[in-house]
Amino acid sequence: MKKLYFTFLFTLCIAFGFSKNNTEDIITELGKVRHHVDAGEASFNLEDLKYHSKKALLAIKTVKGTLDIEKCEKTFEVSVKISDLLDSALISEELVEGQRYLNTSKSLITKAFYEFEICSSIEHADLALNNLEQQQNQLKQQQLELERQAAQIKKQLEEQKQKEISLKKEAYINSNEKALQKTINAYNETLKACGCNLSITSINTNNLASNNNSIEQIKAFYIEKMLSISQVYQSKLSACKN
Repeated sequence: MKKLYFTFLFTLCIAFGFSKNNTEDIITELGKVRHHVDAGEASFNLEDLKYHSKKALLAIKTVKGTLDIEKCEKTFEVSVKISDLLDSALISEELVEGQRYLNTSKSLITKAFYEFEICSSIEHADLALNNLEQQQNQLKQQQLELERQAAQIKKQLEEQKQKEISLKKEAYINSNEKALQKTINAYNETLKACGCNLSITSINTNNLASNNNSIEQIKAFYIEKMLSISQVYQSKLSACKN
């Protein structure tokens, strides 16, 4: 009887040791996923982002292959979603697009840690109870950080959009200024060729065609200006007949 008891105890210790190692492996792999997702999102070029995305994908595949799906179904489902986002990041054609996929996956990685903590607590109740409060605090801090980063990315995208619009307006204004001056020069050459002692004065309209106005407003301004100069030219040309 005593021999049977020690045999049972030995078997139980081996089983617990295997389960513990399994748990540590999954946590380690999830840590790798988080590390490479963070590094990928911070990348300054698409190639580096895809390198870290690939590393994270390998780690999450290891997690999926190691999990006991029956006991950790939710963790497995979250891992599949993370895997899908990493796949999308790998085929992204734009850096910002890839960063958006990685940023979305970060909250799921946090959820994967949380769900795995719950499912593994069936076998390691003491560990789960000791770490639950700390994990919840970490989740709150991570969520706040994710929200801050999401707001920062949104702000950067908006600033980039406004900068592009501003550059487009500036190019449009410069193009119209050159066309306006070219037209005035052509009119003056014609007046001179006709022997008219008259000319059209150049006017710098940059301040009038403000970058603060919309493209439509700037366009309307230059059309009106062209029509006005044309009328002045016709008036001066007609005056030469007298």
